[in-house]
Amino acid sequence: MPDAPAFWLYEDGIGEARAMKIVGGEAVAIRIERSGEGPRTGTVLPVKLARVLGNGRGIGVSDSGDEILIDRLPRVISEGTVLVVQIRRQAMAEQGRMKWPLARPAEEGTEPTDGPDLLARITADALPVRRVTPQSRDGLDAHGWSDLMDHA
Repeated sequence: MPDAPAFWLYEDGIGEARAMKIVGGEAVAIRIERSGEGPRTGTVLPVKLARVLGNGRGIGVSDSGDEILIDRLPRVISEGTVLVVQIRRQAMAEQGRMKWPLARPAEEGTEPTDGPDLLARITADALPVRRVTPQSRDGLDAHGWSDLMDHA
């Protein structure tokens, strides 16, 4: 299907929202946003640098107690410094452990704010969004969601 339209499928389930980008009839991207797993992607918040790990990375702690892996730290920074970061990836479950949210220092002057939810992020892609349910015949599973998750 060379001229098949590109679109997002979006499912808002209990405990998580899921999205799959379809281009030319094929799944090319998937996104998951789980409820209650720390700050969401795009959130800007202050954190206290708890530990410098080296290689430009460190662990920060938010006011709510969330531990956040920070990448691209300035070369000269000390533990205890408070810096404003932007979440690049929400916390995620990995086999046997939980991966911390991943953040980078925010641009100078960026104000703390909650990140957009998954629906807002995919809508910003300017592609049509089709809302589906787990029971939809043309939903995520019809496009290989389960297979993709097994391979991930």
